[in-house]
Order: sequence, then C-alpha cells, then structure tokens
Amino acid sequence: MKIIIYKNEEKVYLKIDENEKEFNFDALNELIEKLINNPIDEEDIEFEGEELVNYKQLIIELNKEVNTKEFLDAVEKAKKFGAQ
Repeated sequence: MKIIIYKNEEKVYLKIDENEKEFNFDALNELIEKLINNPIDEEDIEFEGEELVNYKQLIIELNKEVNTKEFLDAVEKAKKFGAQ
C-alpha cells in the first residue's frame, strides 16, 4: 500500500494507492480499515511539504495502534455487538 499526503488549494488530500480523498474522518476511517492486519512501513508514506509532516506522524501512529491486540479485540467486539 502506498500513501501520499498533499495539499491543493488549501485542502489536504490523502491518496491511498489510486484512491484519492480529502483528508477527513471518512478518509481516516477508510485508512484504518486498510491498515488492520496490513501494516505499512514508514517509507510507504510520502508527503509534499514540511507543513504536512504531522499528518505523516498521525498515520505512523495509527499504523502502530491498529495492529495491537487490544485494538483488534475491540474491533471484534464491535463486530459482534453490531451483528446482534
């Protein structure tokens, strides 16, 4: 998976492989779903402009968190709860 973060006309965008979206909660939700059981390396994240370095750091931290046992257990619980 390749992730590119860039800014265009004062909006920040997230491009995951060929899928491009404005960087918002919906885009983050989609990214989290893709990161579960598919961790990425820091080198897989590119960004254009130093002002976007915090976005990269956010993705790095999400990548670490979503593959912890606690997070994966919480996802399974939520799936079971939603199925009821």
